Amino acid sequence: MRKFILIEHSLKGLGGHYYTYAYIILKAAEKAGFQPVLAVNRSFRDTQALPDNWQVHAIFPHRSCW
Repeated sequence: MRKFILIEHSLKGLGGHYYTYAYIILKAAEKAGFQPVLAVNRSFRDTQALPDNWQVHAIFPHRSCW
């Protein structure tokens, strides 16, 4: 399966425009037949709130907004 990778280094938790954007984009990618992959800030701890089949990688130590 082809992957759709969304890099959102400022996503640290549920809620807000970073989360809403990521969720909507990855749901659309999934509907189009892609495997959703989300790369987020290291502080993100809410993977259980996302669909089980999404790959989530909390790898970024910094965010764009301080």
